[in-house]
Amino acid sequence: MPSNGTRTLIKAIGIGVIAGMRSMAAPALVSNHISRTHPKKTSETPLKVLGYPKTATLLKGLALGEMIVDKLPVAPARIAPGPLAARIISGALCGGVLCAAEGERAGIGAVAGGLAAIAGAYGFYHLRRNIGGESNLPDPLLGLAEDALVIKGGLGILGESKTA
Repeated sequence: MPSNGTRTLIKAIGIGVIAGMRSMAAPALVSNHISRTHPKKTSETPLKVLGYPKTATLLKGLALGEMIVDKLPVAPARIAPGPLAARIISGALCGGVLCAAEGERAGIGAVAGGLAAIAGAYGFYHLRRNIGGESNLPDPLLGLAEDALVIKGGLGILGESKTA
């Protein structure tokens, strides 16, 4: 069985992959998780705002907006420089905050989350394109499936698969 530090690092990597898929979903999931489970552990950090329930609600709204925009033909590719940078920042922020909230080194979580966001962005970008090309399924339908994976996967990573 992995140590607590290893489990926390695995969570940081997992939430980084989620950030690579949907840049706003990861902070929404992490903020919701921390506001309900570890609010005091982040109260002494510059990122304490993520532990506020109102922040979690705001981030959930932004994540929903991102999921809607993702289905539009004008949405930029997640691996374009701007969107990729946002995903890296999101993954690093979320990985760092998760580690800090669980008593581990935030810097290691930030690096792991940021690198995992790059892997998630490229991996799921190409997976979605390949599935769409081979199956002729419409891209918005694939995007909805990806949204479901983001939500369910994110909740599972944070150990909240039975709650929302």
